[in-house]
Amino acid sequence: MSKKKKILAFADFPSPYRVEVFKGLSECYDMFVIFDKMSDQNRNADWFCKSTGLDSVSLLDEEGRKRFERELLELNKYDLILAYDYHIKNAIKLEISCIRQHVPYVMNCDGAFIRKNPIKNMIKRYLIRHASGYFASGKHAAEYFIYFGADEKKIYYHPFTSLHSSEIYEYPALEQEKIALRTELGLSNQTTYISIGQFIPRKGFDVLLNAWKEYDNENQLLIIGGGDEKEKYENTIRQNKYKNVHLIDYKPKETIFKYYRASDIFILPTREDVWGLVVNEAMACGLPVISTDMCLGATELIESKINGEIVPVDNEEELIKAMQWGLFCDRKKIGVNNIKKIQEYTYENVVDKHINAINEILL
Repeated sequence: MSKKKKILAFADFPSPYRVEVFKGLSECYDMFVIFDKMSDQNRNADWFCKSTGLDSVSLLDEEGRKRFERELLELNKYDLILAYDYHIKNAIKLEISCIRQHVPYVMNCDGAFIRKNPIKNMIKRYLIRHASGYFASGKHAAEYFIYFGADEKKIYYHPFTSLHSSEIYEYPALEQEKIALRTELGLSNQTTYISIGQFIPRKGFDVLLNAWKEYDNENQLLIIGGGDEKEKYENTIRQNKYKNVHLIDYKPKETIFKYYRASDIFILPTREDVWGLVVNEAMACGLPVISTDMCLGATELIESKINGEIVPVDNEEELIKAMQWGLFCDRKKIGVNNIKKIQEYTYENVVDKHINAINEILL
């Protein structure tokens, strides 16, 4: 029996979508994982994986930092380095050590916007050009790599996701299921719009709340996530005398999916998201999706009138029109379209794509 290839993976923090992929890869490779930190200030602490089941360390711990420094000196013992969050300080340190020691490394991009920063861009170009391969979530990630000098032939696509195949529903929720879930969740039995994300300015919930004045009388809006902007949103709700807006703090995934299935239309009015995994989740639950042209995942997954709508960012008037479309479109047909389209976006497929790419790179 051949010895497993030895791989070191680096990630910003133990997000569920990283940990699930690492666990899948660890079945085929001898994996060691380094997490730069264990949480992020903009996310609820309960969202992160407390126990990963991986051979891993955190650079928040002194022992983890010592281990990292030791590994930097002997990277040649690894067959490949995977830099999943390649742009942060310690990842750059790792990549430079790979270049110096002639150890192959792969860079991952979930999606990105090209910024005008000459010094940072010079560093990115240097690191990207030296990589042995690139994991890209889609066309935007690929274009980003190519812009900075990547060899297009070394780009490996994968269906970026937060879903197990078992979490994708077969059909959109029937009215009977929605009514039962609304009762369970303490919601009114009305046409329901849902939006999910941290309560921070970047998510654009202020635009959504301003647009809601056209819909409050006969519909309800759920905004789920929690965060620093909650008081601001509450003030907007009071000022507009809204009666059917529910601000709901962070909920675990199992509960979130109940809210999706109790709803009719999903909205992500984001000002900027390099992907927006809640779009995948809403599609998996059979909802039409409305988002902005600054949500890169939505721009790759959503076709106008086929399975949702894309509106210009910060455009309240166009958002109102899209919400109106959501009321009168064939939501069942669109939900079926979304469930069909999201089928390949599973952890299982990501792991398979990564394994195929790694094996090709290591030939």
